[in-house]
Amino acid sequence: MEISPEPEVARNARLDRIKRRQGGEVIEEAPGETEEQDGDERLRFYCHLDWHEQFAPRCKHCQTPILGEHIVALGAHWHYGHFFCAECGDPFEHGMTHIEKDGYAWCIKCQTQRTERRAPKCRRCKKGVVGQYIQALGGEWHDECFRCAECKGGFDDGQVFPRDDGSILCTSCRMIELKR
Repeated sequence: MEISPEPEVARNARLDRIKRRQGGEVIEEAPGETEEQDGDERLRFYCHLDWHEQFAPRCKHCQTPILGEHIVALGAHWHYGHFFCAECGDPFEHGMTHIEKDGYAWCIKCQTQRTERRAPKCRRCKKGVVGQYIQALGGEWHDECFRCAECKGGFDDGQVFPRDDGSILCTSCRMIELKR
C-alpha cells in the first residue's frame, strides 16, 4: 500500500493553528481543522485514498479528487473531459488550446465565429471585419475588398469615387468612365 506524508503546506497550516492555540488564541473551528483533528505536532502519513481525498485538487465540474494529469484553467482544476467549450460543448483534450474570455473557455473555432459575429461587417462582402481593416465611406472594409470595381487596384492617390450601386472606382477608372 502506498503511504504518503502530509503535504508541507497542509502541515505548516496545522502546526500554525496548534501554535496559536498554545499561545491562548481562540481559533474558529472549521471542518477538518478542529483542535481534535489537528492533534499534535508529529508528521502525519496517509494511505493513497485518504491522501487524495484530503489533499488532491478537486475537479471544478464533478468535485471529485483528481489523480494524475489534469487541466488547470479559469482558476480551477479539471479532469480531462470535464473542461469544455462554452459554445459547442466539445471537451478540450490534452494539449488543446483554448481562449479564456468573460469567465468561460472557448475553442478556437467558436471564439473565431463569436468574434466574427460581433465584428463590424465589411461594406463589400458583408463578412465580419477582424484585425486590420480600412475605414472609409462610412463603413469598414477588408483590405482585399476595398478595391476598384473595374481594375481591382488600390487607391494610391487617396481618391475614391463611389458609384450608386455601392461599388467604388479609382481615379484612372473614373476618368475612363467619364469619357464614355
